[in-house]
Amino acid sequence: MSFHPSRTANMEMNSSMTIKKFLAGSLSSVMVLSCLNIGVAALEPNALDDATINQLKATAQNEIEHFFRESDEDLYSLVGFRFDDSEVTQSDGLVQYETTVTVSERLKAQSVEEMPYIAGYLDELGASSYATMAASDKAELAKSTFGLDQDVTLTAAQQNVVDTFVQSMDATVEMFDEYIGETSDFTYHIKVSAPVAEPDNITLTGLDEFDNDVNINEYELRSYDDIYRNGAEDAQAAVQSMMVSPAWVATKINNYNSYNRIAARDYAYKYWSSYNPAYTSYKGNGGDCANFVSQCIHAGGIPTDATWKADSVSWIRASAVPSYMVNKGYATKTSYTNATAGSFAYTSSGAGHIVLVSINDGAKIAYTAHTTDRKDAAFSSADLNGNYSFYVIKNY
Repeated sequence: MSFHPSRTANMEMNSSMTIKKFLAGSLSSVMVLSCLNIGVAALEPNALDDATINQLKATAQNEIEHFFRESDEDLYSLVGFRFDDSEVTQSDGLVQYETTVTVSERLKAQSVEEMPYIAGYLDELGASSYATMAASDKAELAKSTFGLDQDVTLTAAQQNVVDTFVQSMDATVEMFDEYIGETSDFTYHIKVSAPVAEPDNITLTGLDEFDNDVNINEYELRSYDDIYRNGAEDAQAAVQSMMVSPAWVATKINNYNSYNRIAARDYAYKYWSSYNPAYTSYKGNGGDCANFVSQCIHAGGIPTDATWKADSVSWIRASAVPSYMVNKGYATKTSYTNATAGSFAYTSSGAGHIVLVSINDGAKIAYTAHTTDRKDAAFSSADLNGNYSFYVIKNY
């Protein structure tokens, strides 16, 4: 066989070109596939379209409405629901969003005596018709409650106990009477989540003031019997606290008697989301919760002094506000059932948090606060039973 250099060179060149074409074609295929893969990843095969997302929200709203109708129907007439939804997000096979639910409802009770708390309170004292009693009958009830002879002139200390008892009863009845026939708006912050593959299989989770997860059942309304029992227990406690020696009565703390709790609540309503420019905002700088509550109770009539004033530690630190108010004799620690609108509540959880009580209708209690900004947010059962301490500023 003869040797032909030119033919060999041509063969090598053709082979090289074939390899290059193959590599180029392969590279193009890889690039095309890569682009396709990027597109698939961005779209996600199970991504939900707008129609499915709307159906998800409709399902969630139906379940939320069902939860509160079933929970509240014994004591409330439901007026309506409003939903303020956040943007829907999708990751790790889950789709979720948050919603602020406003439940508008009205107590079914037509008078304070029909309210379970008041019914329990008055029945315990044998005064089921207290709201319609004459002043003289109320005084006789007080004397009977404390075992005082109706025909004997009372000492100053005994008269003080009788007067305080009547004032306390009047305040308790008045506190709840303002809700009869009125509609209240309670807000709840709820997280909705569902598998992308099963958007109808939703889970509802409550969110507390720190945006921590809370079992949705924490917002279930207490039963009539539980609330009635609370009223009876508070009546017993009120009597026991007054069955003390004359010396204690003479030196007892005198609560500030010019506090306008409604003015405090209305201030909270005015500035819960639009901060008062007359005060420094501590949002993002330790939190504005105490600053806000101090503003509210100052608007209600509590005077400032060298210790408690705008920007002072006693004014802006959550733990310092209740300490100052109790030490000054303005506030008294109480049960949540006695915390009227205009009272405040403190928790040591996290870095500490303080809120203004804005609704207490005998069945539900709600707060208004800064950082996180909330209006008439319902307390969970855990909040009411240990998470928070409640303080009331009385008018007597």
